[in-house]
Amino acid sequence: MSLQRAADVLNGGTRVAMLAGAGALGARAEVLAAAELLASPIVKSLPGKAVVPDDHPLTTGGLGLLGTRPSSG
Repeated sequence: MSLQRAADVLNGGTRVAMLAGAGALGARAEVLAAAELLASPIVKSLPGKAVVPDDHPLTTGGLGLLGTRPSSG
């Protein structure tokens, strides 16, 4: 998928949510910038827990057994 196509898909969304996993560990600034531009909540996998701080306003917490209610809904 091209970068332009990805941007078109994201910009066309009305309720975009972001799932941050281990692959995003080195991209905190980029994840936060994209989430802020899209007004997107950030759900974190357990391996991606360190991607963004738990107290960031767009972070809903983690998924799974140890996850949070907002991230599971």
